[in-house]
Amino acid sequence: FSLALIASACGGDDDEGGGGGGGGGGGGGKQEVDGVELPEAKTKKFEEGTPATGEGLPADTLIDYATLAADNPNHIDPSTADTRNASQVTELLYDGLTNINSDNELEPAVATEWEANDDSTVWTFTLDPDAAFSDGEKITATTFKKSWERTLNPELATSLAYHFFPIDGATEFFEGEGGDEIPGIVANDDEGTLEVTLSDPLSDWPQVVSHTVFSPMPEAATEATTADEINEYERGVMVGNGPYAMDGKWVDNEVIKVKINETFAGDAAKIPKIEFRISKEVPASYNAFEGGDADTASIPSGTFETATDTYNNSTDLSFGLYYLGVAWESEQLGGEDNLKVRQAISLAIDRARINEQVYDGARPEASGVTPPGIPGFEAGLCGKSCTYDADEAKKLVKEWGKADDMEPIKLQFNLGGDHEPVMTIVEENLKAAGLKVDQTPLEGETYFDEMQVEGGCDLCRAGWIWDYPSYYNGMYALFTSEGIDGDNLGRYNSEAFDAAAKKAAETADEDERNQAWRDAESTLFDDMAVIPITWYTNQFVYSDRVDNVKVNGLQSVNYDEMTLAEG
Repeated sequence: FSLALIASACGGDDDEGGGGGGGGGGGGGKQEVDGVELPEAKTKKFEEGTPATGEGLPADTLIDYATLAADNPNHIDPSTADTRNASQVTELLYDGLTNINSDNELEPAVATEWEANDDSTVWTFTLDPDAAFSDGEKITATTFKKSWERTLNPELATSLAYHFFPIDGATEFFEGEGGDEIPGIVANDDEGTLEVTLSDPLSDWPQVVSHTVFSPMPEAATEATTADEINEYERGVMVGNGPYAMDGKWVDNEVIKVKINETFAGDAAKIPKIEFRISKEVPASYNAFEGGDADTASIPSGTFETATDTYNNSTDLSFGLYYLGVAWESEQLGGEDNLKVRQAISLAIDRARINEQVYDGARPEASGVTPPGIPGFEAGLCGKSCTYDADEAKKLVKEWGKADDMEPIKLQFNLGGDHEPVMTIVEENLKAAGLKVDQTPLEGETYFDEMQVEGGCDLCRAGWIWDYPSYYNGMYALFTSEGIDGDNLGRYNSEAFDAAAKKAAETADEDERNQAWRDAESTLFDDMAVIPITWYTNQFVYSDRVDNVKVNGLQSVNYDEMTLAEG
């Protein structure tokens, strides 16, 4: 999914206990998750009402300015939707084999049940025999097989391809060396089963396939297999099988409209229509909310305390990390010879100042990659390197010995996501340590596309929102060599880390598996291959007429469960 465009946590990041409430609630003092002291819980629906009444907005339509608050999305087709913001729309239009619900729990979707062989290398999913797209086209095991092979078409070269690589033959197929089909995917339409054979054991596979990239696509969609064809297809009226269906074409830079899918097999959505309004920047979308033109918004930097004291909100802890990717292939920043400068960069960053000055103290400072609430979490895996020590940073820069002759580090970030205040502090911190730095703002719509290519990322801002509550998701996607050209923006490539990650993924016992993942994360910090800054909290505000709001740990907003008050 889950690269995040918004600094202030785009419409939902996690929390251990769910998001916004349907009435009452509210924080009181500090909270603690997995031994980490977190900011005061603010999540609340004000029973007495707020200035955001929702009066004058369409009675049957939720006007959303939270989801697409940072720019036009790059994609909403499941094969290519690789940001949290865009995939929020995608997951309303499509249901895959499984789903992570608003309580962060795995549940059946098109698959009614599943089972694995003894070593978790062969998974058999039994499909709902009544599953169908909104136009009536039946969904079969062959539908899934064709859809997955469409995503892995070499001509598409999607950044999400690596999610399929555990499947036997998927990597070869993606590289154009595997024939006409993927041998590890066997569709048996007569029995209504989809059998998936993995190259190595993976106990988390049912969670992995909850990602929207594993969604079924109708026959017409499978004919769109190149980037240009998918760009054209997703700007039409895509046909899906989720709780909502598209209500007209995506209007670039303006709006994506959806309406209830009357043929949806699960629990019917409550709000007839949703308009996902597109904004170029977070403050503008928030201004629309405050002006009475929207039901929802994301909280901009510097306004957290005022917003949560004034408006209904869901602002609990999220399964998300705000970080800087480091160019591993760079002669100036990457590799063993430049370990000291990477350590210096991390030590130089004043995370507490960023949290207080930009986020009103709403975020926990990250002491590792994997956030509290993910099974297996342990605080402090980054060690002293993720603490602020300006003197030690200066010392390491001197020991590095290249500062005088270095080219300025490109401190890259996407425009529209409210990142400028954070990057200004980081730039100041790094210059104080003796490094040359240039802020490099880039267009939000194409930012991650640019960062994913070779030579794209230098020291690049990113946010990762977990796709499912598993240690595997962040470690595998962001840092294994298979994530290069995808979500491994820094192109970190370590045989030691790959081996540690492989060992963890293959371990059957949950406690042993989580320890193996912690060992892998420690290996990552031995190389200081990533610069964690903060963990996310949800930043979602909503009007009085909206009820039953929850934003789960994956920043997924439960739009299909929300209600609108009549009147």
